[in-house]
Amino acid sequence: MRKCKFYFIALFFMSLVISLLSCSKDDEGNNKHENTYDESLLVGNWVLTHVIYEDDEEYEEDHYSTSEEFDIVNFQEDGYCRNYCDKWNNSGRWKLDGDALTLLYYDEGRRTVTITELSSSVLSFEDHGIDGSMEYTYTMTYRKVKSVSTPVDPDKPFDPDDPVTPDVPNIPSTTIKSKIYEVYEDKIIVDFTLDKEYISKMRQMGYCWSTKPNPTVFDSIEGSALNPNKESGRVTCELKEAAGTTYYIRAYALVGSEFIYFEEMQVQSVGKDIKLSAYYSKDKDKIAVDYNITRNDVFTLYFYAPLTSGFGRVVNDDLGILGKEKGTKYVINYSCYYYYAYLEDVLTGIRYCSNIVYKHE
Repeated sequence: MRKCKFYFIALFFMSLVISLLSCSKDDEGNNKHENTYDESLLVGNWVLTHVIYEDDEEYEEDHYSTSEEFDIVNFQEDGYCRNYCDKWNNSGRWKLDGDALTLLYYDEGRRTVTITELSSSVLSFEDHGIDGSMEYTYTMTYRKVKSVSTPVDPDKPFDPDDPVTPDVPNIPSTTIKSKIYEVYEDKIIVDFTLDKEYISKMRQMGYCWSTKPNPTVFDSIEGSALNPNKESGRVTCELKEAAGTTYYIRAYALVGSEFIYFEEMQVQSVGKDIKLSAYYSKDKDKIAVDYNITRNDVFTLYFYAPLTSGFGRVVNDDLGILGKEKGTKYVINYSCYYYYAYLEDVLTGIRYCSNIVYKHE
């Protein structure tokens, strides 16, 4: 068996919080919330006793006694958790939604697993994943114990070597300034600037989004690497819902063991109040841009295409000012790598973008 995989914390390493957190956006897809469990049963110390690994080619399992304390998980009532043994020690947060248990470890990542059994003494769950082209499943069983040899501090867990924990209340709301840059049917791109004074105080930062107000790190998230010498960046929020859905987005930062949230933004993806598409029109031998705007706002319509010649020349044609209307505009059939159109809101500067069309000429 690939034992490095069935360690509890290793299951979550596959989706790093910093810069690779986008993998975690799909964790929820494996959970159908078929059962509902009492989250109070999770509170306490759990010790790993049984692991089964299965894929298309292998089936292996291991057993451990509770006295071995091979892997220990502590769930606290306030939503904090700690996973540790003689090889690792990590803290984070947990959330139970139906049968979906999500654990977010500060320095490793987030993973959502499906609980198959939860009682006052037994916790069992399944974790499904893909390693290359191989699908695998871990089934892990823990037993609840009254105490462990390395007891958990009753205070909220945090990294004892982390010097920034005392500064949690001192991060101002203007530390991360956000602006929605582009909106598509399936993604939203956000630009941000950081207050350089506070970059070193943050362990992580990124964006969380949801179709409901006040999203948290347990919703869809995308992390961004922190660089003391870089005060700005751009994050792409991949969308799951139908085109034209309204989303709430806000930045988050992990300072010590606390997640801090910043100003919330609200935007509707392309496909409802704003419809925009670009395509080649054979009849006119031109590129057509269809638009249908049902919002009472003013936009400038642009056509964008990086050309394949001209030493990197980019076409960014202004096709005129539009309001609440629909129609079609035509532009030259440029020889280009790709093209798309966008409506730029005159007041906010947000760009609402069409599909991107790739050309292979």
